[in-house]
Amino acid sequence: MSAHCLLHTYLGGPTAWRGRAGALSERQRRQLEPRRGESADSRPLADADHALLAALAHDGRASHAELAVATGWSPATVARRLAGLQASGALFFDVDMNDTLLGATAQALLWMSVAPAHLDSVAHALAGHDELAFVAATTGPTNLVAQALCPDPGALHDYLTRRLGALDAIRTLESAPVLRTVKAAGPSTGPAASLPRGASPGRRPAR
Repeated sequence: MSAHCLLHTYLGGPTAWRGRAGALSERQRRQLEPRRGESADSRPLADADHALLAALAHDGRASHAELAVATGWSPATVARRLAGLQASGALFFDVDMNDTLLGATAQALLWMSVAPAHLDSVAHALAGHDELAFVAATTGPTNLVAQALCPDPGALHDYLTRRLGALDAIRTLESAPVLRTVKAAGPSTGPAASLPRGASPGRRPAR
């Protein structure tokens, strides 16, 4: 096993696999989008928010009343701050689910080597692919990692040979099938962990 540092995330977190949204209607997707009301607290992330983030890392489903106890704020202040952090993108909530229930029975991590001059453009292109749930620049012998979710091995093969094969800037490609995820979501109580080769990127309840 080897571990590397994620340098920049192009797809992941609040911009999760589009296959999930495909199971919802347009109206349902709009209802799930965070809204920024006039009373939202739009201040940048500050030291005073650490207690709030720590409480959410422990339990992303904590109520406003529980978060008020943890922070010493009123429930109304908690609600305003949560709305502001969500609207700014500093905080997001995710749901841990079995993506095979949505048809993604073939999953793989893709480790790519891309010329540095083309890394950003290739990563942005990959972030627009419906087959991918995660795209990030990383340290190590390869500099770009992605997680592919496809209906079956044949669909994964077509994606690798046709869509990725059309990107000439990708010099090498290593695919590692994800046969079983032992641990996915979990609390984030410190600096972001490095992503081991062959391990599925975790999805956390809150960031």
